[in-house]
Amino acid sequence: MTKNNIHWTGRSNEDFRYSVAFDFASQVEDRLKLIGWSQDRLASEIGVSKGRVSQLLNNPGNLTLNTMVTMVRSLGMKLSVVPYDDSDPVNV
Repeated sequence: MTKNNIHWTGRSNEDFRYSVAFDFASQVEDRLKLIGWSQDRLASEIGVSKGRVSQLLNNPGNLTLNTMVTMVRSLGMKLSVVPYDDSDPVNV
């Protein structure tokens, strides 16, 4: 925990967005391992360079919803964006 017992993702919208994007990237990496695909294969499937896939997975802060949908559909997955209230608005 950080100052005032606030989790780092509660400091700003940017931090929270990065946390969500990082979780997404982790799920994609897990799926790649599960189905035996390389980043190169994913890149080929979604029409971008291997370097771009690497960039998206290693620094996912710039993921767009369109990119996320394209990636998961190529991996045979679904995507859900669901807001919810856990009574913890600052992520303590």
